Amino acid sequence: MLYVKENGEITTSAYAKLYAVAERTARKDLNELSDKQILKRVGETNLAKYILN
Repeated sequence: MLYVKENGEITTSAYAKLYAVAERTARKDLNELSDKQILKRVGETNLAKYILN
């Protein structure tokens, strides 16, 4: 969450690199945060970015 606050957004690939996880895991985690309305997904599938809701 600190990364998103500082940078305004996060992508799946940035999350994967930051936390050393597979992109599939990063996508799952970010989607869960989006489902909980903590983050908001913006954009299309491959170009999606997540911002604070």
